Amino acid sequence: MAESRVVTTSEEAALAGTPTANSRPWREVAERCARATSLPEALVASWSGELDAVEARMHALECAARYLPGGVLGLEPGVHALVALASARRGTAWRPDQLIDVAVAVELAYRATCHHEVVSDRATGGPSRDDNKRHVLDGDWSITQAAVLVADVSPAAYRLLVRGYGAAQLTRLETGETSALLATAMELGLLIAGALDADRDAVADDAAQVYAWARALGNTN
Repeated sequence: MAESRVVTTSEEAALAGTPTANSRPWREVAERCARATSLPEALVASWSGELDAVEARMHALECAARYLPGGVLGLEPGVHALVALASARRGTAWRPDQLIDVAVAVELAYRATCHHEVVSDRATGGPSRDDNKRHVLDGDWSITQAAVLVADVSPAAYRLLVRGYGAAQLTRLETGETSALLATAMELGLLIAGALDADRDAVADDAAQVYAWARALGNTN
């Protein structure tokens, strides 16, 4: 499969590794996925480097990581990004900056869902009124930043994220499922690599292993 170099700004490089409250370095997501699957070591190393860039960019954009309780919806930071990064490997070429952007965008969309979930739990011992306000604003900020990122990539990327985010909210209300945005992460990665029309069900590859692992992780949390 094709490999990608990671392009980061000096600001992002300086921010790389900055911890988010209640989380481990995002590169550990790739390492844990590798232990549960048969992924090539070189590929995992490449994804780990890309996750460093995604995490750094996330910290530069997300304004309130410290206020979000860990594990609100079960999937930790980095899982959605890994699905996007892995899915791009079904293509033959992609722009590294755009791949990082869509990976950050889907993480921000999931962060927005987490913030809003905290507010919806208020009736069962959730946050205070002031905390509610903070979570609503932080969730709105997160999804707005996500939309800006994908809008700069392409109209198709914008449509995928917005439709995926909306569908994920409906799925959450109707079934309680917390991993619906994983499909959007996969589609964004495929789009960036020009592989959106690939037969996803027929491909038993590294990307399929990552997606199945992430889905199982969401279903067990």
